[in-house]
Amino acid sequence: MDTIGKTDAYVQVLYGGLEAKTEIKKLTYEPVWNEELKIPVSLPTVNEKVTVRLYDWNSGLQADELMGTITFNIKDIMSKKVNFKF
Repeated sequence: MDTIGKTDAYVQVLYGGLEAKTEIKKLTYEPVWNEELKIPVSLPTVNEKVTVRLYDWNSGLQADELMGTITFNIKDIMSKKVNFKF
């Protein structure tokens, strides 16, 4: 978080060695992206986990701050048991 308490948030999605990121939403408490991130999936798959991470972006040499992580099974996403809306 910035010194004023707001975040410069973005989401990173990881699957099977691939990565997709949203744009950074600067200086907000409640970011909304309305973006569609696409990562190709081939079934059957060896890797069954999709990881979604929320970061606070930092400029300069300081590393981005991880604010949260959640992991889903790809089968739950494909069967629509899980619906991503950011």
